[in-house]
Amino acid sequence: AALVESLLDEALALPMAIPVLGISGLSGSGKSTLARQLVLAAKRRGLAAQALSLDDFYLPLRTRQVLARRVHPLLALRGAR
Repeated sequence: AALVESLLDEALALPMAIPVLGISGLSGSGKSTLARQLVLAAKRRGLAAQALSLDDFYLPLRTRQVLARRVHPLLALRGAR
């Protein structure tokens, strides 16, 4: 919880009207979990926040479904909400 609050404080201190955070890491490293926690922390402070997955922008659903059949079933869920 302290990490999430600290990251949110740092983002809000940036000289930007609308702070945008990018989270990168290996598959399964907790990127989505951290993003959800940051969104919840922002909303607790009365701020509007949204988490977006870049998977939706570079792999459309149909492509992910094909990859899921050919490579691994979990690829169908990458970026799905």
